[in-house]
Amino acid sequence: MTADPNVAAGTEEASDPRLVRLASLLQIEADLRDVADRDEIQFIAANETHRLLPYEQAIVWTRGGARGPKVSAISGVPVPDPRAPFVVWANRLVGALLKTENPATPHVIDPASLPKKVAAEWEEWTPGHVIWCPFKPRDGSVDAGVILLRPEPFADGDVNLIRRLSDAYGFAWWALDPRGCGRRPANGRSRGRWVSLTALILVGAAMFMPIRQSALAPAEITPLEPLVVTAPIDGVIETLHVKPNDPVKEGAALITFDRTSLRNRASVAEKAVAVAQADFQRARQKAFSDPRSKAEVALLAAEVAQKQAELNYSQELLKRAVVTAGRSGIAIYADPSDWLGKPMRLGEKVMAIADPTALELTVWVPVNDAISLKPGAEVLLFLDTDPLNPVKAELVRAAYEAELTSTKVLAYRVKAKLVDNASIPRIGLQGTAKVYGEKVSLFLFIMRRPIAALRRTVGF
Repeated sequence: MTADPNVAAGTEEASDPRLVRLASLLQIEADLRDVADRDEIQFIAANETHRLLPYEQAIVWTRGGARGPKVSAISGVPVPDPRAPFVVWANRLVGALLKTENPATPHVIDPASLPKKVAAEWEEWTPGHVIWCPFKPRDGSVDAGVILLRPEPFADGDVNLIRRLSDAYGFAWWALDPRGCGRRPANGRSRGRWVSLTALILVGAAMFMPIRQSALAPAEITPLEPLVVTAPIDGVIETLHVKPNDPVKEGAALITFDRTSLRNRASVAEKAVAVAQADFQRARQKAFSDPRSKAEVALLAAEVAQKQAELNYSQELLKRAVVTAGRSGIAIYADPSDWLGKPMRLGEKVMAIADPTALELTVWVPVNDAISLKPGAEVLLFLDTDPLNPVKAELVRAAYEAELTSTKVLAYRVKAKLVDNASIPRIGLQGTAKVYGEKVSLFLFIMRRPIAALRRTVGF
């Protein structure tokens, strides 16, 4: 039986990597013709380019106006954090490349040609090789582009593909330029000057209207002055006697550490005491007939005291292997499986015991949203479980120094006491808190952020 030559030829063509790349390029160009806005172009550039040219990470950037370029999309990341160190460095990299002689030409980036401040962090933020792919403009101004990073070097053929892809992305970006939509047609009616003047006066007067400042921030119900339970010894947790949120009575067993090595240590110390005491008794009896042995008696007595101290210490560690509750409350920790069998260091936190009726509100106010906060200010908590019924609270204190939260956001920690005790929420519930500040004019209320951004940019 002979093979069909047409089938064999078709198989060779299907496996030809050049044809696969050509098909991928045509498919990307077809997708670009169907996009509805520039956000879709950024998504295709960040994620679909991988079909044509494999990479480890893709960074899509756009013009940020007076503030310079900004990273708008990263492959595999839903929304990039503008304050993340990698994003900050990527913005500096794009800014440096836009200042080169020909930023509209795709090319492999040479770190030696970059400014020292950007090149110094090259190895920290890149896998080794980076290619620059601007969305090739029709008017000469580069407004967006994508940067591809991977550990393998880029070949000449890769650069040629990127050039073709740069043309496709550039044309789609230009075609969806919102500035090309034309001006709105006039409605055919002209208003009197007095109407415009009256509206201007009303708006100007409204700008002086006092309004109370406020800031929205993530918040959580936390225990008030919880008792922190830490590891009293170095060891491995054998048993957790309480589950998360279980009620605990004072003196009840909470944690049991593995006592095998502690028992062995105490047993060895006990035998060492017995041996030392036997040597001491023998030397003391011998001292009656041999005066020269009297000096050895004092030495052996000190050794007996040392061995006894070691035994007492071992027995004390054995007692500490069982941790009991210092007060009544509920046990607060994540999951028992996270702790069982885990080696612990002395002083490492395991759980907390808190009074379920003694609660407070912890609010994380981002630095960019910070306002003047004073003790006694009103706070409203909108729980995620019940957003229609806010819980009232009163600000107690606000931290002077900002710190990184679990979501890597720089924020001030604010503590508030709950005012409405009619329905006490559960520890751990989260939501959004509205923190109120002093009264300011409507103009300052609206323009506070723009003015702050302008001062950071211009510096006056």
